[in-house]
Amino acid sequence: MADKNALDPDRNALGSAIRARRVELGLSQADVARATDISANSINGIERNNVWPSLPFYVRIVRALKAGRIPFVSK
Repeated sequence: MADKNALDPDRNALGSAIRARRVELGLSQADVARATDISANSINGIERNNVWPSLPFYVRIVRALKAGRIPFVSK
């Protein structure tokens, strides 16, 4: 069975970008969870590329990370 993430590079790019920005800001996953009202387990799943966030979750995460944008798709 193929790894779903290997088949969808955008999924990997999004989770990695979210994690990188969070770490850059010195925030924990719990900090982001509190700021977004999204569970820490969901934040972890998004960063590990196991969960694809809904658009409302994506917007909340971008705002919490004070990012103008986080790439939604690969270049």
